[in-house]
Amino acid sequence: MSNGISNVIGLPAITSPNVGKFVKAGPAGYMLDVPAGGVTIPPVVNGQWIKGVGGAAVWSPIVAADITSPVNGQFIKGSGGVAVWAPITPADVGLPKITTSAQSGGPPASPANNDIWIATGIGANNIYWMLQYDSSEATYKWKFVGGPANSLDYGAAAQSNTVANTWQQMNNPQITIARSGIYQLRAHCRFYWNGASSSDTVWFSCAVGGSNIGQAVQHTGATSSWGTGGYGAADAAITAGNGAGIALYSTNTAIQMVIGRIEVTPIKFI
Repeated sequence: MSNGISNVIGLPAITSPNVGKFVKAGPAGYMLDVPAGGVTIPPVVNGQWIKGVGGAAVWSPIVAADITSPVNGQFIKGSGGVAVWAPITPADVGLPKITTSAQSGGPPASPANNDIWIATGIGANNIYWMLQYDSSEATYKWKFVGGPANSLDYGAAAQSNTVANTWQQMNNPQITIARSGIYQLRAHCRFYWNGASSSDTVWFSCAVGGSNIGQAVQHTGATSSWGTGGYGAADAAITAGNGAGIALYSTNTAIQMVIGRIEVTPIKFI
């Protein structure tokens, strides 16, 4: 460094007493003596870095041990401004987090947008529902992606209205809704007139909490004892704890539902 440059930047002049010294700021001045024997920088090696080895400065590649002790099955990534060993997570490569857990325990805590929850233990057949988190939804943030309907068959036991000309939900069986949300319901039925007049009529529909909802299907008696089949459908907001099933309305309590099936599939829930 010439005296002209040192004067411009406000450093002491490089005079003969200061030759071979480094610039250093501090209360004792700006000069630092070179250690005895001097400092030798070895020739540059492309793709390597200078580091201390055995008290000397050498060119060497950076290895994992230079950063931190390696952890099997993990990778180096930045965290808090430093390089650390950590497993690769779905978020590191732009994928949503996937959690599999029982529906009874609720969804994963602190979900991020587009995270996926595979809810297990649903219904008598232990079916799985896949849902994806949508933070833009006001209430029902877990949206159904796939899985079979939760279904129940009414079996061989015939059921009928106990009071004519009144909507009544058949009580056995029902599907209890575990989480409040919007659900799609489907009901399938077949009827036996059991001596009722051919002029008698029966309607059936989906039902929740004792009330009929959605589409009602009508059957009018004929000369045969068997009424035709059909299905009712409804999309409805249902509060957790309510039972979903089938409701009947008949002009004659002799009319029996002999085949019935209720199916419940979520659209979105909390």
